[in-house]
Amino acid sequence: MKCNDGHEMKERRGSTRIDEGGVEITLENVRIFRCKQCDIETPAIPKMEALFREVARTLATKRARLMPQEIRFLRKHLGLSGRDFARKMGVDHTTVSKWEGVENPRDMGPIAERLLRLFVLTEKPVEEYPLEEMASEAPDVSRLQLEHDSKGWHASAA
Repeated sequence: MKCNDGHEMKERRGSTRIDEGGVEITLENVRIFRCKQCDIETPAIPKMEALFREVARTLATKRARLMPQEIRFLRKHLGLSGRDFARKMGVDHTTVSKWEGVENPRDMGPIAERLLRLFVLTEKPVEEYPLEEMASEAPDVSRLQLEHDSKGWHASAA
């Protein structure tokens, strides 16, 4: 594999971190390509859709309360706009904005949170993942660690 400048890149296996809308994900056992001349590293992330399904499942089944950026990630995973998500949850769209607000988040409440988790675990996610919509700058970061092996992606210790 070559970098953008045409230099040969060396491959290794290792860990890398990606940030998806404030949800920091550590990926283990992935191929990482490095160009010594340009001093850049590029991970090769296989089966991106499967990775994000596992991230969503991991978030939906965690014991701790969902953080605002996790709520946003799960809404996007379901393929819902803020307004569509609000209708599905039976709330006003401004409430969704407050749930997802990282500066002054409003507590989602245990019943609404349970409903969101249920949607994530039982409904089919979108077929094409809107990665460009996931990027946002958030001061707080949620951290997950996932590993890829011959069986696919699965959560490991965070």
